[in-house]
Amino acid sequence: MPTGKQYAHWYPQLASAIRVWCPDIIHVEEEPMSLACAQTALIRSWKAPNAHFLFFTWENVHQRWLLPNLRAIAYPLFERICYRAANLAIAGTQSAKRILLERGFTKPIAVCPQFGINVRQFTPLPQER
Repeated sequence: MPTGKQYAHWYPQLASAIRVWCPDIIHVEEEPMSLACAQTALIRSWKAPNAHFLFFTWENVHQRWLLPNLRAIAYPLFERICYRAANLAIAGTQSAKRILLERGFTKPIAVCPQFGINVRQFTPLPQER
C-alpha cells in the first residue's frame, strides 16, 4: 500500500537549471499530485512561461488522503497546480486516463503504454513440433 511519501520530493536546483536551459518543452515524469510536479509547474510559469508543460501518470486508482493528514491538503493542491499548468498529460494506461478525467483534467491526454505488447497486433507464430 502506498504511503504517499513517494510524492514529497523536490529539486533544489531546478529553477536555475530551467533558467539556463530555456526549454521549449518541459516533460515531468512524476504524478501530478507530487511536489516535484507542482514545483516544476510553478518554476516553468516564472522562468519559462512559453514552454509547453506535460506530465506522465500511472495513477489508476483514486487515492484519498483524510484529514488531519497533511497529504489531504497538499496533494490535491499540487494536482490543481499541475492541471492548470499542463498543456498535455500522458497516461500509461486507459485506466490512468480515466482517473485524470474523473479528477477534472480537461486538457488533451495521450495514452502511451511503456511496457508490454499489443497482443492483437503481435501474436506468436505457431510452433512446429
